[in-house]
Amino acid sequence: MSSTYKNISLDFEKAILQMQDDLRYLVNKGKVNKGFIAKQNRILKALITYYKSSAQTYSDTELAQMQNKHDKEIEILTDRIIQFEAICIMHGIIDFPILLDLPKSILIDQAAELHREGGFRCSAMLKTFIKKLPSEKKTLFENILFERIDNELKAIFQKIKNKPNKHIRKWQ
Repeated sequence: MSSTYKNISLDFEKAILQMQDDLRYLVNKGKVNKGFIAKQNRILKALITYYKSSAQTYSDTELAQMQNKHDKEIEILTDRIIQFEAICIMHGIIDFPILLDLPKSILIDQAAELHREGGFRCSAMLKTFIKKLPSEKKTLFENILFERIDNELKAIFQKIKNKPNKHIRKWQ
Protein backbone atom coordinates (compact mmCIF):
# COMPACT_ATOMS: atom_id res chain seq x y z
CA MET A 1 0.00 0.00 0.00
CA SER A 2 1.32 3.39 -0.88
CA SER A 3 1.44 6.06 1.80
CA THR A 4 -1.18 8.02 -0.15
CA TYR A 5 -3.52 5.04 -0.11
CA LYS A 6 -2.91 4.59 3.64
CA ASN A 7 -3.81 8.23 4.25
CA ILE A 8 -6.97 7.90 2.16
CA SER A 9 -7.93 4.76 4.11
CA LEU A 10 -7.45 6.50 7.44
CA ASP A 11 -9.44 9.53 6.27
CA PHE A 12 -12.26 7.26 5.04
CA GLU A 13 -12.42 5.40 8.35
CA LYS A 14 -12.46 8.68 10.29
CA ALA A 15 -15.27 10.02 8.07
CA ILE A 16 -17.39 6.89 8.57
CA LEU A 17 -16.88 7.00 12.34
CA GLN A 18 -17.77 10.71 12.37
CA MET A 19 -20.96 10.06 10.38
CA GLN A 20 -21.93 7.32 12.84
CA ASP A 21 -21.25 9.64 15.78
CA ASP A 22 -23.34 12.39 14.14
CA LEU A 23 -26.23 9.96 13.61
CA ARG A 24 -26.08 8.84 17.26
CA TYR A 25 -26.11 12.49 18.33
CA LEU A 26 -29.16 13.22 16.20
CA VAL A 27 -30.92 10.09 17.47
CA ASN A 28 -30.14 11.02 21.10
CA LYS A 29 -31.54 14.51 20.53
CA GLY A 30 -34.68 13.06 18.97
CA LYS A 31 -34.21 15.09 15.78
CA VAL A 32 -34.60 12.23 13.24
CA ASN A 33 -37.11 9.46 12.59
CA LYS A 34 -36.46 5.72 12.16
CA GLY A 35 -36.72 5.93 8.37
CA PHE A 36 -33.95 8.50 8.17
CA ILE A 37 -31.71 6.40 10.44
CA ALA A 38 -32.36 3.27 8.33
CA LYS A 39 -31.55 5.22 5.15
CA GLN A 40 -28.30 6.59 6.63
CA ASN A 41 -27.31 3.11 7.84
CA ARG A 42 -27.86 1.73 4.32
CA ILE A 43 -25.68 4.53 2.92
CA LEU A 44 -22.94 3.78 5.46
CA LYS A 45 -23.09 0.03 4.72
CA ALA A 46 -22.89 0.75 0.98
CA LEU A 47 -19.89 3.03 1.50
CA ILE A 48 -18.13 0.45 3.68
CA THR A 49 -18.85 -2.32 1.14
CA TYR A 50 -17.55 -0.13 -1.69
CA TYR A 51 -14.45 0.73 0.34
CA LYS A 52 -13.70 -2.93 1.10
CA SER A 53 -14.24 -3.86 -2.54
CA SER A 54 -11.96 -1.11 -3.82
CA ALA A 55 -9.32 -1.98 -1.21
CA GLN A 56 -9.39 -5.60 -2.36
CA THR A 57 -9.18 -4.53 -6.01
CA TYR A 58 -6.20 -2.30 -5.15
CA SER A 59 -4.52 -5.18 -3.30
CA ASP A 60 -5.17 -7.55 -6.21
CA THR A 61 -3.75 -5.02 -8.69
CA GLU A 62 -0.71 -4.40 -6.53
CA LEU A 63 -0.20 -8.16 -6.12
CA ALA A 64 -0.47 -8.70 -9.89
CA GLN A 65 2.08 -5.94 -10.52
CA MET A 66 4.47 -7.48 -8.00
CA GLN A 67 3.97 -10.92 -9.58
CA ASN A 68 4.72 -9.51 -13.07
CA LYS A 69 7.88 -7.85 -11.77
CA HIS A 70 8.92 -11.08 -10.05
CA ASP A 71 8.24 -13.10 -13.21
CA LYS A 72 10.39 -10.70 -15.27
CA GLU A 73 13.22 -10.94 -12.75
CA ILE A 74 13.04 -14.75 -12.81
CA GLU A 75 13.08 -14.69 -16.61
CA ILE A 76 16.18 -12.45 -16.60
CA LEU A 77 17.95 -14.70 -14.08
CA THR A 78 16.97 -17.85 -15.99
CA ASP A 79 18.33 -16.32 -19.21
CA ARG A 80 21.59 -15.47 -17.39
CA ILE A 81 21.90 -19.03 -16.13
CA ILE A 82 21.36 -20.40 -19.64
CA GLN A 83 23.95 -17.95 -21.01
CA PHE A 84 26.39 -18.96 -18.26
CA GLU A 85 25.89 -22.64 -19.05
CA ALA A 86 26.38 -22.03 -22.78
CA ILE A 87 29.58 -20.07 -22.13
CA CYS A 88 30.87 -22.87 -19.89
CA ILE A 89 30.16 -25.47 -22.55
CA MET A 90 31.80 -23.33 -25.26
CA HIS A 91 34.93 -23.14 -23.10
CA GLY A 92 34.89 -26.87 -22.44
CA ILE A 93 33.69 -26.61 -18.87
CA ILE A 94 31.21 -29.43 -18.81
CA ASP A 95 31.86 -30.13 -15.12
CA PHE A 96 30.17 -26.88 -14.00
CA PRO A 97 27.23 -28.72 -12.34
CA ILE A 98 29.76 -30.42 -10.05
CA LEU A 99 31.48 -27.10 -9.35
CA LEU A 100 28.13 -25.48 -8.57
CA ASP A 101 27.61 -28.06 -5.85
CA LEU A 102 30.62 -26.63 -4.00
CA PRO A 103 29.88 -24.01 -1.35
CA LYS A 104 30.12 -20.44 -2.60
CA SER A 105 32.92 -19.62 -0.14
CA ILE A 106 35.13 -22.43 -1.49
CA LEU A 107 34.53 -21.38 -5.09
CA ILE A 108 35.36 -17.76 -4.28
CA ASP A 109 38.52 -18.76 -2.38
CA GLN A 110 39.69 -21.00 -5.22
CA ALA A 111 38.96 -18.33 -7.83
CA ALA A 112 40.78 -15.65 -5.82
CA GLU A 113 43.81 -17.91 -5.30
CA LEU A 114 44.01 -18.85 -8.98
CA HIS A 115 43.67 -15.20 -9.96
CA ARG A 116 46.44 -14.12 -7.55
CA GLU A 117 48.73 -16.82 -8.88
CA GLY A 118 47.87 -16.09 -12.50
CA GLY A 119 46.73 -19.68 -12.85
CA PHE A 120 43.68 -21.42 -14.17
CA ARG A 121 41.81 -24.66 -13.76
CA CYS A 122 41.74 -27.03 -16.70
CA SER A 123 38.28 -27.95 -17.87
CA ALA A 124 37.09 -31.54 -17.98
CA MET A 125 36.96 -31.44 -21.79
CA LEU A 126 40.56 -30.16 -21.99
CA LYS A 127 41.73 -32.93 -19.64
CA THR A 128 39.91 -35.51 -21.79
CA PHE A 129 41.45 -33.99 -24.93
CA ILE A 130 44.95 -34.19 -23.42
CA LYS A 131 44.45 -37.81 -22.31
CA LYS A 132 43.53 -38.83 -25.87
CA LEU A 133 46.66 -37.30 -27.40
CA PRO A 134 49.53 -39.53 -28.46
CA SER A 135 52.16 -39.82 -25.73
CA GLU A 136 54.72 -37.40 -27.23
CA LYS A 137 52.08 -34.72 -27.97
CA LYS A 138 50.52 -35.24 -24.54
CA THR A 139 53.89 -34.68 -22.85
CA LEU A 140 54.59 -31.60 -24.97
CA PHE A 141 51.15 -30.15 -24.25
CA GLU A 142 51.49 -30.77 -20.49
CA ASN A 143 54.99 -29.28 -20.48
CA ILE A 144 53.67 -26.10 -22.08
CA LEU A 145 50.66 -25.91 -19.77
CA PHE A 146 52.51 -26.60 -16.56
CA GLU A 147 55.90 -25.01 -17.29
CA ARG A 148 55.40 -22.10 -14.89
CA ILE A 149 54.22 -24.35 -12.07
CA ASP A 150 57.08 -26.80 -12.67
CA ASN A 151 59.61 -23.95 -12.53
CA GLU A 152 58.09 -22.63 -9.30
CA LEU A 153 58.22 -26.09 -7.74
CA LYS A 154 61.83 -26.60 -8.83
CA ALA A 155 62.76 -23.25 -7.25
CA ILE A 156 61.05 -24.24 -3.98
CA PHE A 157 62.80 -27.63 -3.92
CA GLN A 158 66.14 -25.95 -4.65
CA LYS A 159 65.64 -23.55 -1.71
CA ILE A 160 64.80 -26.46 0.56
CA LYS A 161 67.83 -28.41 -0.65
CA ASN A 162 70.22 -25.45 -0.21
CA LYS A 163 68.88 -24.30 3.14
CA PRO A 164 70.62 -25.86 6.12
CA ASN A 165 68.16 -27.34 8.54
CA LYS A 166 69.03 -26.51 12.15
CA HIS A 167 66.47 -28.87 13.58
CA ILE A 168 67.90 -32.07 12.15
CA ARG A 169 71.00 -33.47 13.81
CA LYS A 170 73.44 -35.26 11.67
CA TRP A 171 74.25 -38.58 13.24
CA GLN A 172 77.58 -39.90 12.40
